[in-house]
Amino acid sequence: YSKLVGYLFENFKKKLNYTLPSAPYTAESFDEKGRMILARPNTWMSYEGNESVFGQVNVGDGTISSDVVEYLTEYKRFVEEKGAKVYFVAPPVYAGAVISTEECFAKLLQNAEEQLGIPYISDPEAYFFPNDWIFDTPYHCTSVGEERRTELLISDLNKILENK
Repeated sequence: YSKLVGYLFENFKKKLNYTLPSAPYTAESFDEKGRMILARPNTWMSYEGNESVFGQVNVGDGTISSDVVEYLTEYKRFVEEKGAKVYFVAPPVYAGAVISTEECFAKLLQNAEEQLGIPYISDPEAYFFPNDWIFDTPYHCTSVGEERRTELLISDLNKILENK
């Protein structure tokens, strides 16, 4: 876990040191807790024709590699020993970048629950966003996309709370 925590702090430190005055990842774009506060009304991403630059969303055949299973199993144990629970939620992604089939996503969710014992509490397709909700990469939201993602996440978490 020290590598993960170290990476997070290094990444946050880099964000604070960006100096371009109008870039979206300057220190001014984040509050004191590292949350983005920059208004992002429009997409900056031109995905079509630039797939090689932005990449594609591909979960393969839904297989989870053994090193990931090992890491997440240990992480889940660590979290549960602290009295918390671990859930998977889908990330927001640009719908046009998704190349995996519904069956592949279903297999990934099934494997996550069977191999890791970590429930996947969201429908990945609900998080496939249109271009105008995506900011500068297939995974970064505009302000409107951020609001929609927050609404989806709250709904997903409320389902867990309702089932207790």
